[in-house]
Amino acid sequence: ALVTGKTGKGLKFDGTDDAINLGSDPPLDDIAPFTFEGWIFLEGWGGNDVGRIFGKSQYSMQRPNSLFVRNDSGKKTIQYYLSRSSSNLLLVAEDASLDIDDWYHIAVVIDVPNSKADMYINGQEATYSTDQLGSGAIDSDAAYSLAIGNREDMNASFNGVLDEIRFSKTDRSADWIQTGYFNQNSPETFYTVSEEQPVGK
Repeated sequence: ALVTGKTGKGLKFDGTDDAINLGSDPPLDDIAPFTFEGWIFLEGWGGNDVGRIFGKSQYSMQRPNSLFVRNDSGKKTIQYYLSRSSSNLLLVAEDASLDIDDWYHIAVVIDVPNSKADMYINGQEATYSTDQLGSGAIDSDAAYSLAIGNREDMNASFNGVLDEIRFSKTDRSADWIQTGYFNQNSPETFYTVSEEQPVGK
């Protein structure tokens, strides 16, 4: 359902069976390098205490490319997972301040050939409890649909609001991520307009 978002309207997910399925057309498959950016508003931790923000996967043990929030016995995390042939890429950002009823800007920047895998929360690189680049070729995700707010088996529904979801087929810089956060978080203070100044003839 459309509700008030961070900027304008956002999409509310019920934590049970809501999802947006974008399919698996070639432009959505095996995107690399890539950047994900979006705003999340948590109203709970989602299905089975795992709320999928996006993913190309079918079930919990098969998740070639996914981003999700998780509350594991009080440990509040945002996790990104990318399947690789030898060992998998895994970022786990543990943030005790992450809580329901607040907005967070989340970004993930992945460029495996250049050993780049970064997560940002509110414009700042996250503090990781796990920061594992993995090794080997990136496993293809072309067989799976890109889902927002859940996974294909509908068992990890996000509970809250998602807004300004963006995928870019490039690795955005830290400055880009931070600028996007400041611009959308407080547009009225992001820039100032001075009084008109006369120009001499």
